Amino acid sequence: ATLYCVATASLYFGAIGWWRTQPLPTASWPWLTHDATFFCLLTVVVHECLYWGIGGAQMACDRYGWLRRYKLSRKHKGQQLDADVLRDTVQKALVGHFVLQPIAAVLVWPLFGVFQCPAWDDPLPPASKIFLQLFFAISLNECLFYWSHRWLHTKLLFNNVHYQHHRWQGTIAWAGEYAHPAEMVVSNYVPFMLGPLVGRFHMQVWCAWITWRM
Repeated sequence: ATLYCVATASLYFGAIGWWRTQPLPTASWPWLTHDATFFCLLTVVVHECLYWGIGGAQMACDRYGWLRRYKLSRKHKGQQLDADVLRDTVQKALVGHFVLQPIAAVLVWPLFGVFQCPAWDDPLPPASKIFLQLFFAISLNECLFYWSHRWLHTKLLFNNVHYQHHRWQGTIAWAGEYAHPAEMVVSNYVPFMLGPLVGRFHMQVWCAWITWRM
């Protein structure tokens, strides 16, 4: 799985990197050659392709009955698909992904310089180092997510913050990011970002990390 993610990331970066160096785009839109813009654009593109692609495929399976024999049954009425919650999930995802996510990427980008992470066109580290980096990031993410999630289940925070995530009782893929903004920062963004920054991820490994987490 690690090698698959790295290979996928390399294809992303190779394709976009080639396009980025072509005379016409760079002449017409020179801002695309700026590393911060490129990082933000790529982060959004990879995340959106995976989020809507994976979630959309699962919704299609549910809608048309594909692979139904592999699906766990939803016996309780509360676990059935709620159209209102689905609509709210999609609306919040559109705002969060296409408005807030680019802003967050712009704010996070300088931290990669502070932690001296390798640039996107630097040579990739050895596979053994990539494996250790991903193992470290996964372990740190799981630990921080677990304890922050436990914290969110205290009475005060559950009633005021975490309740939104539990509107989904019979969950779907898109529900994974359906959460209060405070929860998204504390329980999702911080655990997700800290590993790559401390581990000084190469930009292509960063892309693999997004793929892995999705």
